[in-house]
Amino acid sequence: MADDGSKYSFAIETEDGIQREEFGSAIDDGSAEGAVAQAGSFSFTLPDGQEFELTFVADENGFQPQSSFLPVAPEFPHEIPQFVLEQIEKARLEDEAEERANVSE
Repeated sequence: MADDGSKYSFAIETEDGIQREEFGSAIDDGSAEGAVAQAGSFSFTLPDGQEFELTFVADENGFQPQSSFLPVAPEFPHEIPQFVLEQIEKARLEDEAEERANVSE
């Protein structure tokens, strides 16, 4: 821990081989309480003998884990039809026009 309490770090390994490492530092998020950006990892052996490892970052963008064990969403199965893309663009333009009208009032 830093003298001013703005940073911390630790690393530990348990008797059964679980490993955990983490570090963090204070970030100014505009709140009275403040926030902490963290990064770290943990690993352990699964019952089938595989080594599980996960690394992560947690900051203003949320918790962002990475591991080969995490599921991955399938790719979108087909292209988005042109009429849908046109409708999305039309809605965006309408939103912009409404926002401009509200600002000028």
